[in-house]
Amino acid sequence: MKRKLGLLLIVLTLMLSLVSCGSANSLDAIWKDYEHGISLDLLSNNAFESNNFFGDEVKLTGTYSLEESADEIKTIKFQSTEFETQEFNYTSDGVKLTLSKDDEVYKVLKKSERREGMIKIPLGYALGFTVNLIGDYAIAIILFTLVLKLVLLPISINQTKSQVKMQKVKPIVDKINEKYKHDKQKAQQKTMELYQKAKINPMAGCLPLIINMVLLIAFFRVLMYPDTFIYHNGEPIAHSMLSGEFLWIKNLTNPDLLANIPLFAKIIPANLQGVIPGIMPILTALVTLFSFNSMTSGTAQTEQQGAAMMKSMKYFMPIMFLMLGAKYPASLMVYWTVSSVFQMIQQPIIKKLVDKEVE
Repeated sequence: MKRKLGLLLIVLTLMLSLVSCGSANSLDAIWKDYEHGISLDLLSNNAFESNNFFGDEVKLTGTYSLEESADEIKTIKFQSTEFETQEFNYTSDGVKLTLSKDDEVYKVLKKSERREGMIKIPLGYALGFTVNLIGDYAIAIILFTLVLKLVLLPISINQTKSQVKMQKVKPIVDKINEKYKHDKQKAQQKTMELYQKAKINPMAGCLPLIINMVLLIAFFRVLMYPDTFIYHNGEPIAHSMLSGEFLWIKNLTNPDLLANIPLFAKIIPANLQGVIPGIMPILTALVTLFSFNSMTSGTAQTEQQGAAMMKSMKYFMPIMFLMLGAKYPASLMVYWTVSSVFQMIQQPIIKKLVDKEVE
């Protein structure tokens, strides 16, 4: 019964976390340009909020109106208390919003998803509380990541315990498979009887991975769109609190690129400066590789536990993070690096404790 309830809870969580909210019109969304710190939130009641849209690092509020001329030119007007009325021609394909003035492109913004999901919103509020409490985005991410890993610690222990138990009975399972090699159904039946006798749940090692993956994707979304998800006292955290420096990184909401370092900026061609990842993505890739080594070292992974998949992921994940590092906020790399280092430290400790308990 408990297993069925647990599986049902995970399925519901996955479904709810993937549900997105629709909008009344095509522009009712949050439009962003993280490279320049711009955030433009067009609300359904024809009001808007913006960060840095008119060139100042201040939060602006006002109203906007849409018009369409006979020659199908679409116009948007911004009325703000801080600036005079601004009028632009606009086009939108649902993903990008292009604003033009005097036949020249003024801004190209990308559509950002609205705050939604039963997991992302609590994570965003929790991180927002931490940012407001500490006053430093990077330190808040590090502290929040450590707390999140500690909360997930019981799940990691159960997963490791399942793996160790599976390894203990593997010689017996091999004998069963050899004895009934011509009767796969009988071999499966005897294996399940063995698992029941040893109190092993084959799914126990998979369900924690699903929970971890759901939380991982949700937290990635929060860090990818901090202006959208990170709230405190019902209000979005100020962009200035999210774009502070950390070590060599000038702005955590921007990608960490090698060209951001003056020395390399002089060497790297202009057309490659926006695609070559910087120090943090490289560090993240290396830590991810070492983390996979720590998870598999000393553990005889069986085919049933996905040895081939683990080997592929070991090299795929570092490459993936290296590529993501050149496109997505540096805060993602900080989170994953801290999380992987914690994983490398906790894994041998848990393995040692579980080995004693299973014996």
